[in-house]
Amino acid sequence: MRNHSKKELLEPKIPAIGDKLRIGGRIYILAEVDRQKVALINLVTGCRWRNPVCVGDPYHMTPQEFKRVIGDSEWRIEEC
Repeated sequence: MRNHSKKELLEPKIPAIGDKLRIGGRIYILAEVDRQKVALINLVTGCRWRNPVCVGDPYHMTPQEFKRVIGDSEWRIEEC
């Protein structure tokens, strides 16, 4: 079993393209919808969570960039 650093335990992992997130009772996938633009797409309806957000590197978003994607919503990564 891997030991986690204090930093890893205090700061949640920033999701990457293709990760599935649960927000409320719905599951979304983090997708690159245009060059350097990401959005959360509902897996059932295909609708976006909100408008796409421009990011520097869609595969390695900063915490600030991800905050613009998710807003103040509570979320967790879905292990599928």
